[in-house]
Amino acid sequence: MAYFIFNTKIVETLDWGKLGINLRGRIMKRVHFKVMDHWRTVYLPRHFKQFSRKKYHHDTRSPKYLRRKRRLAKAGFAKDGGGVDNVLTGTFKDLVLNWSKIKAFPSRARLVTFGPRYVTMQPRGGGLPHIWDETTRVTPVEEKKMGQLMMDWLVEEIEQGAKRKRKTTRV
Repeated sequence: MAYFIFNTKIVETLDWGKLGINLRGRIMKRVHFKVMDHWRTVYLPRHFKQFSRKKYHHDTRSPKYLRRKRRLAKAGFAKDGGGVDNVLTGTFKDLVLNWSKIKAFPSRARLVTFGPRYVTMQPRGGGLPHIWDETTRVTPVEEKKMGQLMMDWLVEEIEQGAKRKRKTTRV
């Protein structure tokens, strides 16, 4: 099981007004969930495209591995013509894109997903590419866009939270 964590440090700069601490936590949890869901649906599939090697700075694969991959592609075993770094048989791509669970907290969000045995958080052996690190990598432009989306969603949630009326019950 592998996971991706998106941490934020923007909470200190906001004016929360009269919102209570519990409401703040619920708002941050919803915002983190939205950001992680956006990353999962928009940015994660980009890692499995043909020219993602240059954009996300994947480790170079050995010439021997690339020859083997092209040979398997000709035989019909390697998906995407053998041209995508993170895809050989497509097991990893299918598992990551089709099943994942988002766990959101007030300070972060975590994407939990399953992958094949060769995808580990810390690969053993020299020369092996860190596939999970390559898959979770974001460009500075994407990071900036996600930060802006997070701020927009946060302001929207705060405005909605300020409009909510508290339920009071008489005893």
